[in-house]
Amino acid sequence: MTERQIALAQEVDLVTSVREVVFLYLRLAIECDRMIEFETCAPRVVAHGNRRAIDAVANLIDNALRAEPSGGAVVVLVGPGATVAVIDHGEGVAQAECEMIFEPFWRKSEATPGTGLGLAIAKELMDNMHGKIGVEETPGGGATFKLIFS
Repeated sequence: MTERQIALAQEVDLVTSVREVVFLYLRLAIECDRMIEFETCAPRVVAHGNRRAIDAVANLIDNALRAEPSGGAVVVLVGPGATVAVIDHGEGVAQAECEMIFEPFWRKSEATPGTGLGLAIAKELMDNMHGKIGVEETPGGGATFKLIFS
């Protein structure tokens, strides 16, 4: 059995797994004068894949906390159809950059912290599990990243 087959052979409860990631980021959020809100459409939402997919969620939360203005709240939503949305109210992503942000080493500017690998890794994880990742504008400003699991 290949790694890809193993990755798709497991069921992951997104509600439990994503809630655990949100919990891990709560302290950082508070230290940065931000909050994280967790919402779910059901007590259990099952996706096919493995726990490594949750690394993609962790990356999105980390990025959202950096983008969220001081005093604001990042919203993490586990929705129907095995989806996870991470919503911030920061500067957002320009339409022209929506595809480029998933390329390795891409950063908005030299002042942007990090290596520019986080979103590329998240995309690779989702691709390996036949899922999707995308970004759209948050109503009122900001970015909403969506993960769609198989």
